[in-house]
Amino acid sequence: MSAVIYKRKQYLATGEHSDLNIYVEGHGHIDPPHKLILSIWSTPFAKMFSGGMIESKSSNFTFRDVSQKAFTVMLHFMYSGELDLLAGYAVFFINFINYVS
Repeated sequence: MSAVIYKRKQYLATGEHSDLNIYVEGHGHIDPPHKLILSIWSTPFAKMFSGGMIESKSSNFTFRDVSQKAFTVMLHFMYSGELDLLAGYAVFFINFINYVS
């Protein structure tokens, strides 16, 4: 594992330098991510965090109709480049990717 990936995983695990609080309705707060990492991987996130969108002025986001499991799998992938899809999480992950695309 490269030093960069190791450091990114550490940042996700500890929340160090996090600039977001993400909540999944019904599950509460999840690992504190970073706008830059989410923006690199997702155009919809990049648009949310920039320009004139109301979300660009906030650091607190609540997602509805999204599985906490899928969001966690997605974050792990964004930070590590590793996709760990256990059979039970695959459907949640695919649905979430469709949600943020």
